[in-house]
Amino acid sequence: LSTALQNARVRQSLQSTNTDLLRLLTLAKILAEPRHLEDTLTMVAQAAKSFSGAVATAVWLADPVAKSLRRIVLLAPEGPERFRPMQFAYGEGIAGWVAANGEALHVEDPLTDPRVVAKRWAQSLGIRSFYGFPLRFGDALVGVLAVGTSAPLPAPQISLFGTFCDHAALAIGQADLLRTQEVDAEQIGSLVRVAQAINAGRPR
Repeated sequence: LSTALQNARVRQSLQSTNTDLLRLLTLAKILAEPRHLEDTLTMVAQAAKSFSGAVATAVWLADPVAKSLRRIVLLAPEGPERFRPMQFAYGEGIAGWVAANGEALHVEDPLTDPRVVAKRWAQSLGIRSFYGFPLRFGDALVGVLAVGTSAPLPAPQISLFGTFCDHAALAIGQADLLRTQEVDAEQIGSLVRVAQAINAGRPR
């Protein structure tokens, strides 16, 4: 009986992993579609929430020069408490710790960990575990993904989150490059118009 029960648990675990892999592949395809930066960040947060069944997800955009993070997207239910921080320095809070150390973080007890700055907010939503993942585009940190769940995630799902974050960082990096190109094109267009206006005012 114990062997049969163990085999059933193994089959259930494999089925769950296969389901997560299929969902991950679907999300990767969605993230691969070109979008503006803000839309991409929202899509990353939505995809992470769907993939993990999280209570709340947030995406922080990194500023490597200022060594700071700015919260762009927060997906969480309305509650009696509000998550107020909009910006963290590297090393501050969960997201800042991830940015400063360049590695993923799992906080098992958000109510006692000093890196959790919004304990009352987390408690009001029933968040029992926090995860932070660095988002890297090449060698550069482009952001941090934060996930709050009502229970710890299974180890295989956490492992798959690493792959998800690779796709998410690639999408963010590409969207940021697209935004830079659009800004450059607009600036060049402005310079051309100024030059044309100057030339038009010159005597013939």
